[in-house]
Amino acid sequence: METLNWMGAGSDYREQIVKICSCGIVYSLEDFRDLKYVGNQPFGYDDIESLELRNCTCESTISIALDKDGRYVELNEDGDRI
Repeated sequence: METLNWMGAGSDYREQIVKICSCGIVYSLEDFRDLKYVGNQPFGYDDIESLELRNCTCESTISIALDKDGRYVELNEDGDRI
């Protein structure tokens, strides 16, 4: 797993980022899915089914949004689908 700061990384890497923890660790979808699974929380807004919760290596719980088929959904800072 790469624990890089995305600043200065190529645009290809930034396009793969799905989560940046408050501790600064950057996760691709593959890296995120390698983290310790915590659970799913129902979301039920728009076409987003749930939030997948996992623990960062710093022990913070972080999440990504999933659609009804379990696919990653990119959200903006307000929680709206991009």
